[in-house]
Amino acid sequence: MTVNAAIIPRPTLEGGEYVNEDLASDRSSLVDPAPSAGQCATKRILVADDDPLICGLLAATLEDTGFQVKTAKDGEAAWAELLGSHYDLLVTDDIMPKASGLALVRRIRVAAMALFVIVASDRLDADDVAKLNHDPWARFDAFVRKPFTTSELLRVVFRVLAMERVNGLM
Repeated sequence: MTVNAAIIPRPTLEGGEYVNEDLASDRSSLVDPAPSAGQCATKRILVADDDPLICGLLAATLEDTGFQVKTAKDGEAAWAELLGSHYDLLVTDDIMPKASGLALVRRIRVAAMALFVIVASDRLDADDVAKLNHDPWARFDAFVRKPFTTSELLRVVFRVLAMERVNGLM
């Protein structure tokens, strides 16, 4: 699969990746889903994972790409950070102490925060993801199956940001 294959019809789980692209209305204008360095520098990403090694690796990878990144060690810390600062994207583990990634997604949707969400999990399958995304309070924008590579994560991050560009929100 190439990076230019940014639109995956819903519900699809392909190669451990699911991207909910109902938001992307003009698919023909999507040529290169990777944002420019300047666009990365203006994007703020919150990474929430209870594993400090994974959290640190993801943060370093995203920072090396040019994004502004903060981390949270659990769902409650992530929620507090989201309430206190603006973020463009949340990358969250599914299973964390104090509040799961899915509980965090529900809080975000109930609060009507304008925030893209990528959920990472080793326990969800394509059926679970499809069911969750039929619930407006549990919808997330993309899913990556653990374990994943940093390249796979970046591809999904770029796809989500491309959805934003397609809709003229960037």
